[in-house]
Amino acid sequence: MQGEVRVAEIRVDIIDLPEMAQHRLATIDPSIAIERVDGGFALRSETSTHERIGDAWLCVMTNERLLQATAEARRIVLAELLS
Repeated sequence: MQGEVRVAEIRVDIIDLPEMAQHRLATIDPSIAIERVDGGFALRSETSTHERIGDAWLCVMTNERLLQATAEARRIVLAELLS
C-alpha cells in the first residue's frame, strides 16, 4: 500500500545493552533504532530488512564476546607474569 511504512523489528532478550554495543550497532547500521521493551530491547528499522538487523546484531554480539575473551586472556597472562 502506498504511504504505508514497514518497520522491521527484532526483539532481544537481554537485561542490559552496554553503551559501546549500542554505539557499534549504530556504526554498522545507523537506521536501527534501539528501544527498551518488556524483557529486553527491540531493534527496529524502517529501511533495513529483518535479516540485516539480525546480521548487525550478530556482529555486535560476536564483537562483545571477542572483547571479553581478550580481556580474560590478558588477565591470565598478567597473572602468570606476576606469579
